[in-house]
Amino acid sequence: MGCDTDRRRQAVLRGIATLAESLSVGIVAEGVETRAESRFLAALGMPVQQGFYFARPAFESLAIISPERFY
Repeated sequence: MGCDTDRRRQAVLRGIATLAESLSVGIVAEGVETRAESRFLAALGMPVQQGFYFARPAFESLAIISPERFY
């Protein structure tokens, strides 16, 4: 939260991005709440994101599959 304006958070995220790149590990940025945060993270090399900016949790809308369908 607030990564687009907070220099300390930006420093931490840059460090994480650098570490992930050096290890060839992908990152999923979680907790993205605003367009500005999303754009900052994408510019930092974190295009895979999730959070309230994209959608609110909707557990009730998940499909329920009966166990019989697996056999």
